[in-house]
Amino acid sequence: MLQEIVPELHPMRYKDLPLLGIPIEQTFETINLIITKKPPSAFLWNTLEFLEPKGLTYIRDHYQVPVFSVGPLQKIIPTRSTSFNKEDTSCISWLDKQAPRSVVYVSLGSVANVDEKVSTEMAWGLANSNQPFLWVVRPGSVQGFEWFEFLPEGLVSQLKMRGLIVKWAPQKEVLAHSAVSELCVEDWC
Repeated sequence: MLQEIVPELHPMRYKDLPLLGIPIEQTFETINLIITKKPPSAFLWNTLEFLEPKGLTYIRDHYQVPVFSVGPLQKIIPTRSTSFNKEDTSCISWLDKQAPRSVVYVSLGSVANVDEKVSTEMAWGLANSNQPFLWVVRPGSVQGFEWFEFLPEGLVSQLKMRGLIVKWAPQKEVLAHSAVSELCVEDWC
């Protein structure tokens, strides 16, 4: 059942939904409340066309309505933290000591969870990048582990020489900081 595609939410599978510790039956009820019986007249999507072309095409084909990619909205809409995690503001003073546009910022956000293998590969990539980095590893985001204790000790010491690992960061301030490298895509920067 968990491997099946969620109706009207293709390509998401039931196992991809953030269950947040609630019973699967309650999740199904919530999905049924979200999925409307009447098709929408249009969609506004906080994304860029080239980031999710397959998903946007699917929505257009399925609903036969206009789909407008209007992202990234975080550049123009003030945000406030919706996380229950305490922000580690010490990362800002660490960023202050870094060269402009030199730091790679890595965060999977407040919902995504990954397995140990993926996280370890990310750690090796950061260690081998020869770039300073700020890596947010949310407690519990690596399946089966509380924080980053799954990493080999030698890798942890290598990571700490080059970057900073925190449990949660003030993302808006981090992204606005002059030390953080900016990914520029066409005219969105």
